[in-house]
Amino acid sequence: MDLLIDNALKFTDKGYIKVAAFGHGDEEIIFRITDTGIGILPDKKDIIYKPFRQCDESTGRKYNGNGLGLFIAKSLVEILKGKMWYESEPGKGTTFSFTVKRNFC
Repeated sequence: MDLLIDNALKFTDKGYIKVAAFGHGDEEIIFRITDTGIGILPDKKDIIYKPFRQCDESTGRKYNGNGLGLFIAKSLVEILKGKMWYESEPGKGTTFSFTVKRNFC
């Protein structure tokens, strides 16, 4: 969860970041991190979870990083037999969600 919160902090200059958790049936917990940051363009959906890749790969990009945060976050969720997904609107923000089994919490 730290990696997703760090990601939200990096890309949100104004507005809010909201962290929520709630039960989903008897076996899962869903965690959500919502921000009002820059959002993710639809044509970037295939690269955001790839290691060393970023939405802005130009040499003069505004946001620093090595392109590992989302890759590591998704890998950890999958190790715990969970799922991770996102919803985003460019210029308005992103919500990353993931599930984990209750017996891992």
